[in-house]
Amino acid sequence: MSITELPDGRWEIAQSLAQPIVYMDHWAVRLFSMDDALQSRFVQALKAKNGALLFSQNNLSEFCAMKDAEQAVKAERFINGVLPNFYIADFTQAPFKSPKSPAEGPGAPPQNWLLYYMGMKSPSGGAFLSVENLISTLVQQSDRLRPDLEEMKKRVAEGIGSFLATDSKEAKRFVPRDHMATVDILFAEFTRDFHLNPAAKFTENDTIDLVHAAYAAPIADFLLLDARWCDKVVKARQRMAGFGMKRHLARVYSKKPAHG
Repeated sequence: MSITELPDGRWEIAQSLAQPIVYMDHWAVRLFSMDDALQSRFVQALKAKNGALLFSQNNLSEFCAMKDAEQAVKAERFINGVLPNFYIADFTQAPFKSPKSPAEGPGAPPQNWLLYYMGMKSPSGGAFLSVENLISTLVQQSDRLRPDLEEMKKRVAEGIGSFLATDSKEAKRFVPRDHMATVDILFAEFTRDFHLNPAAKFTENDTIDLVHAAYAAPIADFLLLDARWCDKVVKARQRMAGFGMKRHLARVYSKKPAHG
């Protein structure tokens, strides 16, 4: 990330992705925020390699369910330590979204709204990069924002649940094709996995995990997820390789030993 003063006195934030790219699920963001020693090792390693921590609107949304102000402040300190090796991703925007994504409605947020918000919340209105108050504001407003998050998760879970109930045979027969975008392949593979294991019900809590994994895996080099979703990424990689497809997918890790 870089910040530049414009002739009219405003500040412009620009960003570009640099490998290695690391993406963290909510548990990992909290872990690296609360463990100072682990955080220091990560920041030093990331900057030594000139890599980037990828952070999405989905990471932010999960803080809407929290009320611990101290954790919010520590998460901001963690990210401030990472800066400028930081990239804010809106998974509803290119290059992350699926080509099959529906057209954005009139109520959709403007492109790069997260960057704009970050610039507005920077101390002194600019001058240096900071995420001060970015996460704290969400936690402070959690009572107002949490119902919207839960409603979104419920609607997505119900939609996927309906799909799982009606398209079982087609999903089980799914074969990844070269013309398909990787994110579309992953969505198909992940839902196929639920068809093959009927005992594994898709829940509201799976909604954010699905988005984390499907959108970040094709972009990141290292991806920290819950163990169950690490296994799904590994299976998807193996399936694509079995059909002769060479697609980039992140190496995945959970709190348990590395999955590959």
